[in-house]
Amino acid sequence: MNENGRKLKILYILQLLYRHADEKEPLSIEKIIAELAKKGITAERKSIYSDIAALREFGVEIVAVKSKSVGYYIKNKVFSESDLAALWDSVHATGFISGKRCDELKKKIEYLASEREKKQIRRRVYTVNRAFRQPEQYVENLNTVHNAIAEKKQISFVYEEGVTEGRKAKKTAYCASPYIVICRSGSMMLIAGCPELEGLNHFYIDRIESVSVLPDKITDVREFVGDMEFDLMCYSRGLFDSYSPDSVTVTLRINEDMINTVVGTFGKTVTVKPYGGIASGLYSATFDTEISQELLSWLFLNSATVHAVAPQELVNALKDAARDVYIKYCN
Repeated sequence: MNENGRKLKILYILQLLYRHADEKEPLSIEKIIAELAKKGITAERKSIYSDIAALREFGVEIVAVKSKSVGYYIKNKVFSESDLAALWDSVHATGFISGKRCDELKKKIEYLASEREKKQIRRRVYTVNRAFRQPEQYVENLNTVHNAIAEKKQISFVYEEGVTEGRKAKKTAYCASPYIVICRSGSMMLIAGCPELEGLNHFYIDRIESVSVLPDKITDVREFVGDMEFDLMCYSRGLFDSYSPDSVTVTLRINEDMINTVVGTFGKTVTVKPYGGIASGLYSATFDTEISQELLSWLFLNSATVHAVAPQELVNALKDAARDVYIKYCN
């Protein structure tokens, strides 16, 4: 190895430890030697030990992990995995920079992560419209949910149901198969399947408490929706937007067990009130959204527990659609 190669060797070792090693996947001496060989630099174990000692003396906190063999990683990186994930999420969710600039910034953030950390970060958020705020517990819950999704494991949590006027919010414990987290209207929302609930369910992260990852694998999303051709990404992009310029104020009459589904689907701005007295077990849900084919389909799908009350435009659209279906199957 020439003089220039000897000078570069220690820099390459530092780069390898930054880019290819972390606490969960430390880098062995054998791996370091193999990676250096790809760059045309030959090295012996003794010289690697010497270079690591020099880097430690320089101030780089390199930790040795003993298992079947000794592996190394840098402990005092400027940004931890959690820091990088928070930065990546914030850039990904912001609405005041262009898509191109957003991608450039995310790549720069990913450059500071190890290969394993980079893969974890890229799995985090898929559909984003607006920026969001997140307190400490919020971030912890969000990270736990993302880890469960990446590992394809089920989760358990306590969820604060939709709040109704005149009643205290109810909290319910769930076990669920988490599939995807989206950011919509400034809030992070988990789309998951629960055995005790029908179809897919929507849970706001800031209403989730005591979340834990379970050892059980998730159930295939297609089993929950009963459609083997179901596309989760298309579904998540097609969720209702309550901020459309063509929005109207919609009022639905719903059963109590539909409160959480309606709030999760149409947003936190849904106002829920008892309908005809609490004893009736019925509630009115009012919110703004656009009258679309998706809304009509959702109402037909949930017609057993949801009834459109207003506006008359929506009621008429449902009548027309139902009439069309009736005529089609009567002919």
